[in-house]
Amino acid sequence: MIDASITGLRSPSDRAVARGWPREKQVAEFICRPKALAAFGGKLKGVDRVFLGTDDPNNLSLIRSDKLIGTGQARYDGGWRTFSFECLMDPKTAKVTKFLISMQAVPPV
Repeated sequence: MIDASITGLRSPSDRAVARGWPREKQVAEFICRPKALAAFGGKLKGVDRVFLGTDDPNNLSLIRSDKLIGTGQARYDGGWRTFSFECLMDPKTAKVTKFLISMQAVPPV
């Protein structure tokens, strides 16, 4: 599934970048992120964009072949919020079975 997703990217430079990502980042981008938006329903109003992972290469951890954990950011009506997540997958189909989020506290102003 990941290889097919990379092959489907528009530009050769995008494909080259995606092929160079660690496996955790590839799983985050091509398997988990498409299911992340739906997980925010009711937890954070107006989420329209989600990033999984950070600049820290150790931020995402693939546990076996069925669980990816890490942190991410969601853009919503009030700006950006950091969250932790668990993406549970069926290793035979590479389909997400559950995407769990835990919102981090908003720092006082």
